Amino acid sequence: MITLAVLCTAGILLWPLVRAMARRLESGGGNAQLQGEVEILRDRLQQLEQSQARMGELEERLDFTERLLAQGREPDRLGAEEGHRA
Repeated sequence: MITLAVLCTAGILLWPLVRAMARRLESGGGNAQLQGEVEILRDRLQQLEQSQARMGELEERLDFTERLLAQGREPDRLGAEEGHRA
């Protein structure tokens, strides 16, 4: 008798939760607007990752250019120092 009373009480208390879960399963598990926003965020994340890759490539090119410019200036500085010594 006590077991039956506990089961009935649990059923009454859990019934709204069970109905809510059933509705969610029927609707496909999510809101269409929310899914659209998630897609937009995924697209923006992909664009950001592409931008970061491009930025890394540009940084490498800038470093290379700076090294080339520094190599071009070193002989001039060496020649200028020798001219001052003479």
